[in-house]
Amino acid sequence: MTSLPVAGVIVPKKPNKLNALWLQDKGVQSVVTALGADHVRFVGGAVRNSLMGLDIKDIDAATVFTPDVIMQKLGDAGIKTIPTGLKYGTVTAISHDTVIELTTLRQDIETYGRHATVAFTDNWQKDAARRDFTMNAVYLDADGCLHDYFNGLQDISSGCVRFIRDPRDRISEDGLRILRFFRFYAHYGRGDPPTNALQACHHQCHMIQDLSAERIRNETLKTLKARDPCRALHFAANTGVLACVFGEKFCIDALITVVDQEQKHNLSPNLLARLIALLYKDADVVQMFARNKKLSNKKAKALKTVLSAMSENLNQTQGIKTALYRCGPKATLSALLLQNPRAIAGLNLNDIPAFPLKGRDIIATGIVEGPNVGLILNNLENKWIESGFTLNKAALISILDAP
Repeated sequence: MTSLPVAGVIVPKKPNKLNALWLQDKGVQSVVTALGADHVRFVGGAVRNSLMGLDIKDIDAATVFTPDVIMQKLGDAGIKTIPTGLKYGTVTAISHDTVIELTTLRQDIETYGRHATVAFTDNWQKDAARRDFTMNAVYLDADGCLHDYFNGLQDISSGCVRFIRDPRDRISEDGLRILRFFRFYAHYGRGDPPTNALQACHHQCHMIQDLSAERIRNETLKTLKARDPCRALHFAANTGVLACVFGEKFCIDALITVVDQEQKHNLSPNLLARLIALLYKDADVVQMFARNKKLSNKKAKALKTVLSAMSENLNQTQGIKTALYRCGPKATLSALLLQNPRAIAGLNLNDIPAFPLKGRDIIATGIVEGPNVGLILNNLENKWIESGFTLNKAALISILDAP
């Protein structure tokens, strides 16, 4: 296996060593010192992303110590701990502003749906065996040594998202792993996914119906945030997974167009435009998804604003300016990606017209302060927009003064 070219990380020729810069972080070092270097290893996204040269978001670690011992040892070292999931063996440590989630080594005794009866263990390989994908089961100790029990290093190098052991068993333990599989493939996969994984997702996709709306929503949105999620969603559609998430109303072709335009205009992934495209650009379908999947009020409102911008005539300058004024630059950009991406080139999204009147200007003409002032302002604002934003303050006041 050759070394991986990664940014901010030095990967020696031997694949069993990794000199990740974050290992030298003061908070990381203090936790390692408190627990002992032989008793703690880092695992999951921080290790995987380091090997891939990607940003590190969360730091997870595994340890042979039970939660009570973890908290005692860290407490003795003056490190703050939060008992975030004691029955699952999880404690969160905060040191020098670095957050590390520590979990006691575990093995599954019995699984049922998304729940499992677990037992603590001191066996690293048994802990690795209960994880979902091989690329998430590579452990890194404090000396930079990699411990790989299921060929995760090779899969990381080749971009293969592979279930640990039999995919059917992993999915039967937790149906959410179906959605996680396609999410991970969207972000990290290259080539075709393993056939046995696709077959397992197809035969067990009915398990998605038993997942909460929040979990389905979260995985779906995370998948859509990938640089190019289209290939992953194509496989998800062929296995019947997308139908379990969206019903029969989804359109990958529209999503492909949006992603192509993002890349053409050098734009970051636009989650709102992507979601609307995938839902056939249909306002009713989009709003139904927002309700059924319990989108946050903030995201639901943002989607509604994009739909409002799309209702303007975005094939004309006047319509684009109106969208900018009424809906703002973010919503207008999303709407243009969906309806008129050619207009994005050279467009100044910050060139938003400013309405020249205030309530005090209306009152200064002799109108009594009250609700009527707002109605007058709205009426003049509409006339200003209809004029192509050309009417100035004096012209608008003259309309008010006209008999």
